[in-house]
This record gives sequence, structure tokens and C-alpha cells, in this order.
Amino acid sequence: SLRKYEKELYKFLDENYKDLLNELRTKKEITEEIKKKLDSALTEFDKRFKP
Repeated sequence: SLRKYEKELYKFLDENYKDLLNELRTKKEITEEIKKKLDSALTEFDKRFKP
């Protein structure tokens, strides 16, 4: 479900990409650098996610 995906994604990002989350919170915009990191993180998460 979408809710499960979202919950697990936040947990994954918090555990593995805390610096990326902090950068997003601080800058409050998606720069090219942040976009690349986010794309990479989402690709990695999608490989692990089991619906």
C-alpha cells in the first residue's frame, strides 16, 4: 500500500540518508545535487521494498 511505502521510505531515509533529509530541511529546495542524491536513494529503496 502507499501508506506502507511512505512509512518505510521515511524510515529508510532516516537510517541511511540522514544527511540528505537534513539538507532538504535546511535548503527547502531541490538543487541538482540533492536531486541526484534523492534519485539514488529512491532507486536503492525501490530495490529493497517489498509490498
